[in-house]
Amino acid sequence: MGVFAFVFLGGGPTPTKPRPIDTDTTRLVRTLIAHAAGHPSAKIAIRSGGVWVDEQAWQRAEVRWVSPTAVQHSAAINPHAWLYIVAEFAEARREAWHRGDLQAIDTALSHHGLDGYAVSSIDVVTAELLHHILLESTHYLGAIEVDMGHPIMRDLLWSYLIPAYELIGTKLGFVDLLPSEEDRESLDESGWWRDVGATNLYWTTDSDDAYQHPDPIDIPPASLRGHRAFTNLQRIMAPTVRERILDEFAVNPAKLPADTGAFCARPFPGSDFVVVPEAKLRHYALDLQHDTGKHKARLFRDLLGIYADDWQYLAEQLRRGVRQAPALREVRSDQYGVRFDVVTAVQGRNGAIKPVLSGWIVKPGMPATLTTTLPAARGTCADAGPDAVPILPSTDFGDWSLLWRVASAAADQAADLVVPYPIIAVDGNQRQYVLAGATGLADVRIRDASHGFGQWLLTTGRASSCGESAAEISAPVEGCDAAAAWAQTFADVVGWHGIRCAVRTSAR
Repeated sequence: MGVFAFVFLGGGPTPTKPRPIDTDTTRLVRTLIAHAAGHPSAKIAIRSGGVWVDEQAWQRAEVRWVSPTAVQHSAAINPHAWLYIVAEFAEARREAWHRGDLQAIDTALSHHGLDGYAVSSIDVVTAELLHHILLESTHYLGAIEVDMGHPIMRDLLWSYLIPAYELIGTKLGFVDLLPSEEDRESLDESGWWRDVGATNLYWTTDSDDAYQHPDPIDIPPASLRGHRAFTNLQRIMAPTVRERILDEFAVNPAKLPADTGAFCARPFPGSDFVVVPEAKLRHYALDLQHDTGKHKARLFRDLLGIYADDWQYLAEQLRRGVRQAPALREVRSDQYGVRFDVVTAVQGRNGAIKPVLSGWIVKPGMPATLTTTLPAARGTCADAGPDAVPILPSTDFGDWSLLWRVASAAADQAADLVVPYPIIAVDGNQRQYVLAGATGLADVRIRDASHGFGQWLLTTGRASSCGESAAEISAPVEGCDAAAAWAQTFADVVGWHGIRCAVRTSAR
């Protein structure tokens, strides 16, 4: 027994051939009642409505004052999330029991949306029967078994649909989600329900949970595919710094910048960067000789064993703290931009872990940039936990084997976390979503392999020679997006150690 969805071309009726919804409902319910005649204890729930990907891909985009007393909120679709949902839905559906034209369903979902019914709980034999009955319906596309352990499938084909009817044996109940007898159709009058063979007609509601008529649906643990899809979608939809600022403004619009009365979180090139200027750390907060920064530098030295030469080590931990903090502290606006604070649990060179306060500013059209930092007061709770940073202490600079292990491990992890951007493969009239994204390669070029790390890579066979005195490392992972992430992370890590390199990617 399971949940099955029966889907139609969405977008509303067309002028030339409208979809007779009452006729479709009659066919569906009549078939189920006829089947229930031999199963008087059967309990079935029916939902109906539109199937739209957009609902899972919306993200808050802007908050703006539109009058002295009114604030306007707007949202935008995350294109990566939208395409991932469509592609994951297409692949998951192909793995499940299904009937009908899958390509037509894919096209309808991405262009018009789908309309449909979800029926619970029935067996495959009944689902097959319903499918053949509905083949007579206008715009009918096919049937799908819903993996209730797959969040995307469950939401699109069950949770987001509206509870409409329940069948208990041959009795037909109409579910009223917003109980108001004045709005209910009279079941004593003529209507499609007179043609389905029900022995009893009634209105029903459940103020506690009307979505679970007639029996609660037991949501199973996430399936392997469902868990992966949920995790990937969370990664794609993880809020950026600007979106977390926007969350604060949505709750407290009085904090919006006074000059514009608005804040926008829509992405632009580099908007997701978190910038830590070298001067703010090496030449100020970690500089024991700086007139005003030396007091902070002593704290970093005494508490964490972090010195000026460790500025990249501290910078990367502060960057990660901003990206990982679930909420930002003290969001506020002034004439220079929007400011906020974050407390990060920083791991020192001495192994100690201490909370470190950092202040940041977001100027119009610019990424978040560090303004100041210092160890926080004892007992301060951190917004983001400690994270191992792949930067060697200065005493280990020159240990190329260790640098290789650290850089390649960080690159492997970055590649594992990538959610590829799905593509559409076209072969003649056939179109199919490819969840794995584009194929491709990426490599890291060490610009000077005449000595140091580059020479070690060539000597040990970990890189190939290219050009004049250069060494090239190919990303050892499949897929253009994963390879690019591997190469960029490897380049970042060795770059933090003063080694000049460049990244090249190519999609195929």
